[in-house]
Amino acid sequence: MNDKEVKKFLFDQISKKGDLKVSQYIDIVLYNPIFGFYNRPSSKNEHYITSASLGLVFAEVVYNFVQNWWRSVGQPDQFSFIEVGINHSSIGKQILEKNTYLNSHINFFPIERARSSLVVGTDDIAKLEEQEIGIVFCNELLDNLAFDLVRFDDSRWKEIKIGFQNGHLAEVLHEIDDPAFLYSLSKLDLKPTEGSVIPIQTGAMEWLRNSLKAIKKGTIIAIDYFSSTAEMINKTIDQWLRMYRHHQRISNIFFQPSFWDITVDVAVDQLSLVKKPTQILTQHQFLTQGSIMDLIKDAKTRWINEKEITFESLKNKSLALEAQALLDFSGMGSFQVLRWVK
Repeated sequence: MNDKEVKKFLFDQISKKGDLKVSQYIDIVLYNPIFGFYNRPSSKNEHYITSASLGLVFAEVVYNFVQNWWRSVGQPDQFSFIEVGINHSSIGKQILEKNTYLNSHINFFPIERARSSLVVGTDDIAKLEEQEIGIVFCNELLDNLAFDLVRFDDSRWKEIKIGFQNGHLAEVLHEIDDPAFLYSLSKLDLKPTEGSVIPIQTGAMEWLRNSLKAIKKGTIIAIDYFSSTAEMINKTIDQWLRMYRHHQRISNIFFQPSFWDITVDVAVDQLSLVKKPTQILTQHQFLTQGSIMDLIKDAKTRWINEKEITFESLKNKSLALEAQALLDFSGMGSFQVLRWVK
């Protein structure tokens, strides 16, 4: 479907159901099975690069984490590795492809809504039966989950919804009638001024609730762009709301809907309304704990010791450079890793 057809679909939805919540709009333009961004016939890596898609190092470090966790909980005969949000780069799949002794202990459950995913699994973690013990893992997922927006207007918070005005998509302010919004706003320590806008992390909070229900015992790991509502309230919208396509960035969520990815910083204080994280690390710290420095050292040693340029020497050089990119504080190294222990 082209831009005109997508907008007609949205217009029809608004005509039938009334103004859309921002979360409903995002759910349509990102995940619609026919024309959603993640279901368009193009590689996710055409638009941006994730730690998992960069190469093999990230999966190697996560494998080390899984191995250490398994030992710390008494080496259970069977445990679940639930990976939510896979698309084209599955950490669980890469771990199993290592074909180590852990393979006989892992039950891998891939969760992915996008039909274009290369890994077949269920589309919703809420559909998964509760597992006795395991890990729920997601990398750069939460910033892509649907969120809502509220604006401080006339001395009170109002919900921003999406309607049509003069034939164009437009913001429409509504009085808040969602009890969940009112609860979240009452619990957050905010000092809004007239015109302040913040996201309500609807999808991310629901993901955490479902993840906590998915395992009786274990740990939940989320790696992403994290912030706080208090930080975002003092920023302009384009500092925490972004759209990407072919590695280019814009901030207008109405421009060519379903042709651009939509991402948002994820507020830790809102996730804490569901359950406060047990641990917060930077990706740099998480990877360092996962022995990435040893991987870099070994790769550099093998690369330097090669007497001539071979495929293996180039591979080792690539591994070392990939690891450095994952640790770079100006980029991926500054991602945060949230962990909940249950």
